[in-house]
This record gives sequence, C-alpha cells and structure tokens, in this order.
Amino acid sequence: MTKSIIVRLVVPLACLTALSLLFQNRLDADDLLLNLTSEFVGIIITVGYVDWILKEHDRQVWRGTSERVDLRLRTLAHSAITGIRSEFGFGAEFFDRLIEKRNDINAISGEVKRVALEQVSPAIRGKLDDIDTDGWKRLAHHLESVSRNVEQLIVHFGPRLGAKDMELLLDLQQAAESSLTFWRTFPDIAGVEDSRLPPTSGNTVEFKSAFNDMTADSLREVLNLSAKILDLCSGRVAA
Repeated sequence: MTKSIIVRLVVPLACLTALSLLFQNRLDADDLLLNLTSEFVGIIITVGYVDWILKEHDRQVWRGTSERVDLRLRTLAHSAITGIRSEFGFGAEFFDRLIEKRNDINAISGEVKRVALEQVSPAIRGKLDDIDTDGWKRLAHHLESVSRNVEQLIVHFGPRLGAKDMELLLDLQQAAESSLTFWRTFPDIAGVEDSRLPPTSGNTVEFKSAFNDMTADSLREVLNLSAKILDLCSGRVAA
C-alpha cells in the first residue's frame, strides 16, 4: 500500500473508528456508533486486502520481467566495478574461489562487491597518480559507457523499476559523470607526468592533486552505488 493511500484513506478511517468507539463509551450510544465503527473497520480491512491482492497479482504477472530487469541491473553494477578494477590493475584472481559457486549469482555478486569495497576503493587515490593519459582515456570511455547504460535502462525499463532502483541508478550516473570532470575539463593535465605538466598561474602539481582527490571521491561513489545495486538485486533473489 502506497504512502498516499495510507495517509489519505486508511489513517482518516482509523481516526474515525477510534472516535466512534470513544463516543460510544462516553455517550452510551449502542446501535448507530457501533454500526459506524463496524463499517469503518470493514472498509479498512477491504482496502488493505484489495491493495494486497492487486500488488500480488502484479508481482506474479511481472515476475519474469522483473527478474530479467534485475539481471540487467546486476550486469550494469558488475561492469561498472570491473572497468575500474581492471584499469587500476586489479586482476580477476579472486574469481578462483568462486569456481564451485559459478551458478550462484549472489555469491559472485558478493565477491565482486567485496573486492570493490575492500581492495579497489581504498587504493583508488594512489592509483590515480599512476595512470597516464592513455589510462585516463580508457577510464573515461568506461565511465561514459556506465552513464549511457544507466540511461538506456531507465528509458527501456523505467516503468518496471522500483523507486530505490531509480534512485540508485540516477546517483550512479551522476557519480560517473562527476568522475569525468577532471578529464573533460583539463585533458592536458589529467594523467600527465608532473615533470611535463603545462605551466599555470599557480602550482600545477597541487592543482592536479586536488582534482585527483575529487575524482577519487567520485570513483569510490561509483563503486559504493554499484555495490548497493548488487545488494538490492541479491535481496530480491533471496526473498
């Protein structure tokens, strides 16, 4: 039952029911208020039951579609993490431990998430100092792909996405776009060796370091949001 239905219908009916009971006890009015109370309770039960039936019917009808949409959400999250992991030099050795669980999508997602949050995320800031302009080009291409894929999911499957799905997707797209700010604004500085940086009115090395700090924060957010999407999909499978 949506919040609007609860606030606009069920809550007022519940208040009227309570008032009817109160006046019945205070005024010792038997029939009228007792009947009103019974009517209010009946309406509340009916509204709740009908709402549950409609939602259950919708869930059953769209179960197959929802599962396929979840698979696309999971694929997006895996891809977002893998592109960053690969660009920063983290291999796929951790998949060896999943060979016996290769048919357990939740186990695979859990391991992808663990590596993203425990290994890649803490190392991002240092790794940004090491990538060159070619590395930045690859990273930028990946982040642009993440942003486009989010857009496609929303366009094609928006009506079947839950509110939390949509929130996470929009935040993920924003984080990916924010991660590109340095490269899009200063491609002549991002990834350039300190000794070859162009002169600016200030300290160019510090300028580059400050933008790397900002980029690291945005990339960590991409990983965190991807992990949350995996958690959401895994939770629905478990349920």
